Amino acid sequence: MPIRWPLGFTLVLTAGLSAGCGGNSAGLGGLMGSAGPVAYQPSNAIAPNGYSHSELGPNRLRVRATGNLENSRAELEKLAMARAAQMGAEQHLKYVHVDAVAENIVCGGKKIVGPNEVKIRHKRTVDVDVTFAKEAADATWLNTKDSFPLFQGELAALAPQAGASEAGREEGLQKCGSS
Repeated sequence: MPIRWPLGFTLVLTAGLSAGCGGNSAGLGGLMGSAGPVAYQPSNAIAPNGYSHSELGPNRLRVRATGNLENSRAELEKLAMARAAQMGAEQHLKYVHVDAVAENIVCGGKKIVGPNEVKIRHKRTVDVDVTFAKEAADATWLNTKDSFPLFQGELAALAPQAGASEAGREEGLQKCGSS
C-alpha cells in the first residue's frame, strides 16, 4: 500500500524541491538558511530567513528581517523596508516613515550537517519600526508605491560579498561564544 502524504506536507515539499531546482537565487538555501543574499520571502519554520511583521498600533508596524550572519545589516534593512513599503501600498497608505531600526544577533539554531555533526547557525535580525500615513509630514517620509520597487531592485542586485562569511562567523563567535 503506498504512503499517503497530507496535502500540506506535499505542497511544502514540492515547493522546496522546486525552489532548489528552478534556479531561484534562494534555492534550497532559502529553506535551509545558507549564506548568500536573503530572499524576499516570508520567514517561517521551514524557511527562517525572510521577513515577518507585528502590529505596534494603528498604522504602525515592526517589520523583522532575518538572515544569517553573512547577511549585512544594510541588506536586512532593505528587505524590511521593501516589505513595509509593499504592505503600505497594499493598504492604500501612501507614505511610510522609519521610526527606529534595531539589529540583533540571535545565538543558537542547530543545523544537522552529517550523521554525527551538528553545526550551530546564528542569525542576524533587523527590526524596522514604521508608521504609515496618507500624507507626508515632511521630507523624511517615503512614498510606499515608489519605494517598494526601488528596495526590491536593490535587493535583487545584491551578490554575496567576499569575506562576509568569515566576518559573520567571527561576529557570532564574539557574541555567542560557539562555533
